[in-house]
Amino acid sequence: MKKIFIAFGIISLLTGLVWFFLYGNHKESDAQKKQLNTEEIIKSDFLDLSGDYVSSTGEKATVTKNNQNWRISYNTDEGNVFGDFSTDWKEDGNNRSSVTEFNKSDGNKDFKISISVNNVDDSSKILKVITLSDGNKNHEMVFVNNSDYFKNNKDGILQGDLSDFKGTYSNDYLEKAIVDSNFTLYGYKREDYYKGITSVFPRVSYQDGNWIFWSGSTHAQFKLDKSKTPKKINDYYEVYFVEDNKNATIGQELTLTFIPANEVGPDNDRVTENRVLYGKTYLKPYKEEWWEKYNSISSTEIDLDIEAIENGDISTLVGTWRNGRGNELIINSDGTTGDGNRIKVIKDSSKKSSVPYVSLQSGHTSAAIGLFKKGFKNPMGDQSDSSRPRLNITQSAGNYKVESYYYRVESNDLP
Repeated sequence: MKKIFIAFGIISLLTGLVWFFLYGNHKESDAQKKQLNTEEIIKSDFLDLSGDYVSSTGEKATVTKNNQNWRISYNTDEGNVFGDFSTDWKEDGNNRSSVTEFNKSDGNKDFKISISVNNVDDSSKILKVITLSDGNKNHEMVFVNNSDYFKNNKDGILQGDLSDFKGTYSNDYLEKAIVDSNFTLYGYKREDYYKGITSVFPRVSYQDGNWIFWSGSTHAQFKLDKSKTPKKINDYYEVYFVEDNKNATIGQELTLTFIPANEVGPDNDRVTENRVLYGKTYLKPYKEEWWEKYNSISSTEIDLDIEAIENGDISTLVGTWRNGRGNELIINSDGTTGDGNRIKVIKDSSKKSSVPYVSLQSGHTSAAIGLFKKGFKNPMGDQSDSSRPRLNITQSAGNYKVESYYYRVESNDLP
């Protein structure tokens, strides 16, 4: 019996020692982990983001410490802007990343700020990339602490990566044509253009594993030809596409030229934004509310002088006019038109009709061109922009469709 108690005592002592060492080591391990995690958190929290940054288009930005947070200041088309943000670092080897809310000085709260810091342990190679985005690629801004980042990134195009050119495109001629049609070009309405829900603007996008080019108003779609490697010419790129829908000719090939910002293109021009050469047309990134720069047109546009026209002076009629269907009417100073017809003045037309007019003579047939000066509205119902002079080609009076009205096209906006 005595031996049994002794054996039991020895076993209990050994068990206690085992538990002591296990529990003690566990506590020590937890303490060590806690210390390591604390060191990592402290190390991450104190990553220094301060300094100067640059975007792919050459805009400058500066990051400074702002109390417990950070502040980035940069320029936009509207002027100087700044925003405050904090960081929430995630660690991946020698790299760090953070995605947090971005509080802009203009009150816009839709943006987030994404930060990636590579090579944190090597100050000579450290790369900091700051991306401001509200989810719309056209609004995105990317700043880095090393401008060589963009030069190296551009050559991703040679591997078929068009990320730097992803987005919607436009040009001055297309925008002016839309304005001249009173925002009815291609059958759309003003609010469609204001809301950005038309299909008339070209677009580069990534869909189902393919890079896609949408041609815009012609509704032809092309996909990147993966069998052909893009070619670098000087500092721009030729990229090859093939048809991808019924509106493009079967087997049709398309070559687009991608010109990075601040690089000289085939036209020997250098601009501060990316461009795409489509055929003979240079496309630029689409800008929200692009129409605002045309708002002053109606106040400076030459009005129709009805009295002078009725007395044979058609100088205020001379020029190019375009309607919402894209049709053009060219009136020359000698009374001829671009398609070989002739304008005939109607004496006292404003007294003979509720709408003043001239006659458009084409062989043995004719049509009336209604003359609508600024402020004058169609008495049968008016769907046009009465702040501008308008024309309408018709055979009878009526409440004409919005896209049937012609608006003057300025000479410097002609192709």
